[in-house]
Amino acid sequence: MSPKVQEIAADARELLDEWFGEAIRDADEAQRRMPIWFTPDVARDSELERFEPLVRLALAGKLQDWRRHPRSCLALILLLDQFPRQLYRGSPDAFAGDGRALALARLAVQRGFLSRLHPLEASFLAMPFQHAEDLSAQREGVRHYRRLLSSAPPDWRKLLESSLAYSEKHLAIVETFGRFPYRSAILGRPMTAAEKAYIEEGGDSFGQIPPRWGRTDF
Repeated sequence: MSPKVQEIAADARELLDEWFGEAIRDADEAQRRMPIWFTPDVARDSELERFEPLVRLALAGKLQDWRRHPRSCLALILLLDQFPRQLYRGSPDAFAGDGRALALARLAVQRGFLSRLHPLEASFLAMPFQHAEDLSAQREGVRHYRRLLSSAPPDWRKLLESSLAYSEKHLAIVETFGRFPYRSAILGRPMTAAEKAYIEEGGDSFGQIPPRWGRTDF
């Protein structure tokens, strides 16, 4: 193994250890870790800043060697899909990696990586499908989560049931609006009346915390 490949493997391993901790080994620990992954927390976001150079490399289309193996591919997807949402929460950069992440997730599925990963890891590998503002990708993602649930060991079924429920929730939003309403103001997109009503009524922003606009601010 060349020094370059060794360095990449070490970075990917460190990233995965930071993200998952002991959750891979214990379904109860994975449930306890959910707020770390999905609840906005400024302190936690700051802890991930040491990975920002890797995020920037991933966003620039680098780290292509990481695509070769299931777990390093997962690490690259996290850099493109999850880490920007924490490091750049509430800004357009939070979604900057979504296109690359979806393409990589599709490649990973084609290579059979979902079945070669731990169920918890596989649920994160498939997450770019949830984040796509594309109806066919959303429906594909729901199919993947259903398959993951059907093959999950008993201890991990509760977590995979939750993952499937969130995938279905994302799908329902895209089926209704064709996109995620909360992103429109973040990205500077004109909003429809239905999107404005959704935001005003407390529609889900999935942790991105959009500004508290008044009705005349749209």
